[in-house]
Amino acid sequence: STETVIAIPDKFSIGGVDYTTHEVGGFGNANGNNVELIQLPDTVEVFGARAFHNCGKLAAIEIGEQVKELNDLAFANCGKLQSIDYNAVNASVKRSNTTSSPFESSVSNEGAVVTIGSSVEVIPDFLFYQYNTSSSKRVMSSLIWEGNSSCKRIGTAAFRNANLPNIELPDTIE
Repeated sequence: STETVIAIPDKFSIGGVDYTTHEVGGFGNANGNNVELIQLPDTVEVFGARAFHNCGKLAAIEIGEQVKELNDLAFANCGKLQSIDYNAVNASVKRSNTTSSPFESSVSNEGAVVTIGSSVEVIPDFLFYQYNTSSSKRVMSSLIWEGNSSCKRIGTAAFRNANLPNIELPDTIE
């Protein structure tokens, strides 16, 4: 089968007016089962609710430093997700209810390798929270803090029910 790639441009024009891509809107690629690779520009600041929901073949995602907001279920049900590079310096998670998070039910059976970039200052509330605790799936197989971590705070329930055997925290956490 052919690899399906979504390349989101950093700039685009409509009716002769130039725009910069700042948001991947809600339901932007709902049910994108064939998507294997998403190429995102550095200009993306917001991932809307269900932006890449059900991208069943998506193996890796990189959240850039400039990202300010991740909405619930943005990457939900991405069942092959093996790598999450999280670099958002100070983002928030926007939830519509108490049973959702950006990565709800997303990852391969073995769990994803999650790398937290060195410039990340805050892990937002509920970032990797999993409501469905009946699943034997791990959200993460490992959590890696890149280089000289700048992380000062881990939000409420950021890793709740993630099934990670242990978490080593950097000395920078207050």
